[in-house]
Amino acid sequence: MSILPEKELATAATSMLLNAQWSYSPNKSRWTYNVWLNNLANEKAIFQTEISDILVGQQVQYLQPRILLAGVSFSF
Repeated sequence: MSILPEKELATAATSMLLNAQWSYSPNKSRWTYNVWLNNLANEKAIFQTEISDILVGQQVQYLQPRILLAGVSFSF
């Protein structure tokens, strides 16, 4: 196990990208909401979740996915 210098460690901790995407599956008549968090240093998804079962035609009054990661809450 290697220890990163403080500057590199701080950069690695902040170089992340939160992605979110709606997708529609015609054969299932369903919308899916995908959320993932990428570490830009190695381009790996370090967190991924999926919200499905949102059926077409169903009226969604309130949908706000929320991610809690390392004490920080991301809402969108």
